[in-house]
Amino acid sequence: DWQNNTGFGMNSIVDDPLLIGSDYRLQSSSPCINAGIDRQDYDDDLNTTESIDMGAYITGGEIIGHNWGAQTSGLIFANGFE
Repeated sequence: DWQNNTGFGMNSIVDDPLLIGSDYRLQSSSPCINAGIDRQDYDDDLNTTESIDMGAYITGGEIIGHNWGAQTSGLIFANGFE
């Protein structure tokens, strides 16, 4: 009934991911801690079955946000600002 009524898979997590502020990191009590599987081998250890965190910071080395080093002079963005 779960799959038919919601469209979600049997192993879906429907819960607050408990993000820290607005930087998309997970709180230590997040249900997304170790809830993913490293199918893409993000840590290059040749193990694609180990648990990893779900979310924006899979390896901990990601940088989320604007790259202030890139110059975009003369471009118009969707929000209308240059």
